[in-house]
Amino acid sequence: MTTEELQDIEESTKRTLTQVQRMKIGQRMKRLKSRMAMSRKRALKRMASKDVLMKRAMKSARMDRFKKFAQGKKPGDLTPGQRQVISNRLARLSPILKRIAVRLVQTKRKQEMARKRKGSK
Repeated sequence: MTTEELQDIEESTKRTLTQVQRMKIGQRMKRLKSRMAMSRKRALKRMASKDVLMKRAMKSARMDRFKKFAQGKKPGDLTPGQRQVISNRLARLSPILKRIAVRLVQTKRKQEMARKRKGSK
């Protein structure tokens, strides 16, 4: 993982999104959904890189903490204001989330290996 990518991940976990930013991201994702679907299909044929595994581990760590703060509820079940509050709390925990993610990388690698083994049969 390059230092630039690490800085991008760190910066994205530190800042929280406003409601307007969330709406704009939603519009952008809707516009790019077919392109992203093709990329995803191509990526499924390859083994995930170390960077991708780290990103998955970071997302998993964030979701674990999110569920803890939300009393087990999914993000979609919460109001935008509640999601914002939890997002702010997670931003303050970014160093702890990184340490958790480093430990989770091994688990994610095992899951990826199992996925590749299952697909090759």
